[in-house]
Amino acid sequence: MDEQHPEPVAPSPPPGPEAPTGFRRHLTPPMVMSTLALFVALGGTGYAATKLPAKSVGGKQLQDSAVTSSKVKNGSLLAKDFKTGELKAGKAGARGAAGPAGATGATGAPGPQGATGATGDTGARGGFSSVVTRSIETNVAGGGTAALVVARCNVDEMATGGGGSFVNGSADNTSLGRSAPIRVLRNPDGTVVSTGVQDAKPDGANSADGWTVVGTNRTGSAMNSADSRTLRAFVLCVPRP
Repeated sequence: MDEQHPEPVAPSPPPGPEAPTGFRRHLTPPMVMSTLALFVALGGTGYAATKLPAKSVGGKQLQDSAVTSSKVKNGSLLAKDFKTGELKAGKAGARGAAGPAGATGATGAPGPQGATGATGDTGARGGFSSVVTRSIETNVAGGGTAALVVARCNVDEMATGGGGSFVNGSADNTSLGRSAPIRVLRNPDGTVVSTGVQDAKPDGANSADGWTVVGTNRTGSAMNSADSRTLRAFVLCVPRP
């Protein structure tokens, strides 16, 4: 039976200045791992704060009141970045100068015709502005025949002027004699007394209400109807005042 001898044990090195004897004896693997984990945790926080991936921070990552005025670049926000009604309207600016007049627009289409209005009251009877021309014509035979023509106003009118002429024929063969205002003789009912006339007088009731013209036709012969000429007399009448 062999005799068993204990294995020799290597002598421990003397303690040196770089590692205390007590610390080296108690440095176990679990202690080394926990120490490394502590340094990674502390160093990892600083790394993540300065090395964030692009587009990794959004509204969910920001805390309330995290973005303050000092963190916003001046002049970088637009009106659309604010909630409706948040920005108050400023005071009205000074009124600008008037712009140039615009071009004239096209003429519009005519509108529909309006309804006929009610008939107005009859106006007062006019004075001399209501002038009416009344005339009469007669044929005058040739050969030197003379004729008298009388143009008359109505019974409620008075004459303000008149005249006469031959409608056809040359001035060499026809001529006018008398052309003057007259007072027409009338019955009480206003009808004309035959063909009687008298010279007009300037006083009221005998004022002129007609015009007489005398004309002579010297064309050819009185026996030839082709030589007759037409004599016309006219009178300008207005209502009596």
